Amino acid sequence: MSTERIQLTPEVIDALSNLPNFVQDNKISIKGMDFVLKKAVKPGYKAVVWKVSDEYGRLRAAKFAIYEDYVDRSYLSELSYAAKLENYDEFATFIAADLVDLVLGDLGQKRFVCFIEKWIDGYTLEDYLEQRAEH
Repeated sequence: MSTERIQLTPEVIDALSNLPNFVQDNKISIKGMDFVLKKAVKPGYKAVVWKVSDEYGRLRAAKFAIYEDYVDRSYLSELSYAAKLENYDEFATFIAADLVDLVLGDLGQKRFVCFIEKWIDGYTLEDYLEQRAEH
């Protein structure tokens, strides 16, 4: 039995990486909070992350993840895992999460799970693991 890996298509990655073209006033709203899009960060197979700021100018990360990964399990279950890491400065603190529907031009409406976390300057997990593998 072969199961195909669910991942973003190159077209969706491109659209999410150019999100200001598809949202009003360069903002997204998650759980009633507005976040201003600043800069797209390196996309992954399952998500595109944006550096955003909240209404007070605090930097946050907005991760737009594949909705289909959460059809059989709640995205809220990830929050309990994230809560266990809150005492470690190396890990981002969770702020909010919600489902978001975006109209991405010719691609039409797509649903994502958007996780908002505290912005942490540093490496992506993928980059960190690649560096560790080289040693």
